[in-house]
Amino acid sequence: MMVAENGVEEAVVLDMETVLDGTEPLTDEQFENLVKEVRKGDRHREQFSERLASKVKDAGSDTVMAMKLAQGYYALSDYAAALERLGGAGSGSRQRYLKGSCLLELGEYEEAIKEFEESQIKGGDSFDTSMAVIHCLRGDYQKNKNESSMEAALERIKKVSRV
Repeated sequence: MMVAENGVEEAVVLDMETVLDGTEPLTDEQFENLVKEVRKGDRHREQFSERLASKVKDAGSDTVMAMKLAQGYYALSDYAAALERLGGAGSGSRQRYLKGSCLLELGEYEEAIKEFEESQIKGGDSFDTSMAVIHCLRGDYQKNKNESSMEAALERIKKVSRV
């Protein structure tokens, strides 16, 4: 294990081990920390990418490992690979939210909205999913100059502010 003086390198290694070797899916906080650390620099990205690639062939039909691989690919900004892995990760709220996040990053706004709404139906946080939907609607407006997307975003904001 490599440890930098400021401890950053150690945190990345620990999160990589948690993602790839642990038996439980990452918590939301662990996942957010992983994304931040992996995206800090090329060396972290390369190190994590190598470890991730070594685990892909061993994943089999393990839904927990499929989710971890999807989270790993998302952290690497490889959204297409994350979507591919999510196919074997089940269809719970967290999986649907991650799928929506990947689709959002790929500019597939309508599909992303469906996934975020499914995440909420399956128990996902209503505020987080609403904010993600608003982000999709804003993206659709910016991409397509679709006025109805902006109107829908405003309606969603009104709805969220009443909650």
